[in-house]
Amino acid sequence: MGLRRSGLPNNYKTMIKLIVIDDRERDLQKICSFLYEFREFHVIGRYGNAYDAANMKENMIPDVIILGINDSADQMGVITLLKKKYPHASVIMLSSSNQEQFIRLAISNKVSGYLLKSTDMDKLASTIRTIFRGGYFISPLFTPQIIRNITSMTQGKGNSFPLSRSISQTESRILKSIARGYSNKEIAEELSLKYGTVRNYVSSVLKKAGLRSRTQVAAFISQYGIPGQEE
Repeated sequence: MGLRRSGLPNNYKTMIKLIVIDDRERDLQKICSFLYEFREFHVIGRYGNAYDAANMKENMIPDVIILGINDSADQMGVITLLKKKYPHASVIMLSSSNQEQFIRLAISNKVSGYLLKSTDMDKLASTIRTIFRGGYFISPLFTPQIIRNITSMTQGKGNSFPLSRSISQTESRILKSIARGYSNKEIAEELSLKYGTVRNYVSSVLKKAGLRSRTQVAAFISQYGIPGQEE
């Protein structure tokens, strides 16, 4: 299914453009019906599978992709396909369960948001806003599974934050902001730093930690706290 309607609203340029994908028609209809109520959101496409979404002919680019994940769905390669087609779009996964396989999928593909389908729809709306600003959100319900998977990925470094060496006070403050879901722009404003400086700090912290995404950092912080600091 293509565009919601051919005519564009007057505030189209400022709206958050969305693609919604789910192979369960009932869930697809529920999500889209909810999103249609918001003047700030514009659903530019709704699809029963990611392959149709990746071949969308309309000349419109999404800001956020909402991807429904179901127990019976084979999702391997789906996110890679979507990110290749829409490299600047963020992905929110809506999962029908908290199975480990879906957690691993989210971690390995660096999704920006991860929620259960049973999550209140208002939380979905706020998550879309957060991710559109450059932040991220992952349901606290998934933290134990994420911790187990990241611990495995970091090759048994034990129950401690996986940093190869101590971090500076500025890096510690940035870690705390990441854990709160702040985007680089928001961190720069809060700490009175330049955007490029924050971006470099974030890259440095991820490298030190041996982790690949902000979601992984936040999960470890929630479990173990901020590691020791040094000036």
